Amino acid sequence: LVYGSYSSTISKTDIAEVEIGTNVTSIGENAFRECSALESVTIPDSVTSIRDFAFNQCSQLESVTIPDSVTSIGSYAFSSCGALQSVTLGNSVTSIGVSAFVYCDALQSITIPDSVTSIASNAFVTINSGIKTVYMSDAARINLGLTFGENQTFYGAWGVTIIDNTPEPEPEPDPESGAPETTFIKTNG
Repeated sequence: LVYGSYSSTISKTDIAEVEIGTNVTSIGENAFRECSALESVTIPDSVTSIRDFAFNQCSQLESVTIPDSVTSIGSYAFSSCGALQSVTLGNSVTSIGVSAFVYCDALQSITIPDSVTSIASNAFVTINSGIKTVYMSDAARINLGLTFGENQTFYGAWGVTIIDNTPEPEPEPDPESGAPETTFIKTNG
C-alpha cells in the first residue's frame, strides 16, 4: 500500500498488494483483516512481530515470506486465508500463536525452523485438506516434543507426515590440504 493523494476513499476490499515500509517494526492487530482482494504482501526485515488477526480473512493471499527478523506470529494472524499455498517462516520465529494458520486449506506443507519453540493449539486446523507434510530438523522436533513419521497430529491437523530435514554434516577437511576428503572410484569401461 503506497500512500499518496487520493480523490476517494480506499476500501479494504480494493487492496490487492501491500509493501510494508522499512520503518515498521510490528504489523498490528487487525491491520489487514478482511482485505479480501489482497494477493501479495512484502514484509521487510524491520518487522519483528505479526500481531493477532493481522491478515485474518485475506482470502486471496497465496504466499507469504516471513523474514528472519520476525520472532512471533500472533493468534489468528493468517486464519481463513483459504488461498494461502506457501508460507516461508524466517529463522528467528520462536512462537506461532493460537489458530495462526487455521482454515488455510490450500496450505499443503510447511517447514518449521529450529528457532520455533512454541506452537499454540489449533495453529493448523483446516476444514478440508490442509497441511499434509511438515518438514523440520531433529532439533525442532525435540523442542516441540513431536515424532517423525506418517499419520501424525500436528497442532490441529490430522494425518500429517512429519519429515526430518536435518542437513547432512559437512565432510571433515583433509588435515594436510584443508580440503574436504574426496573418494575417487575408477571403473573399467
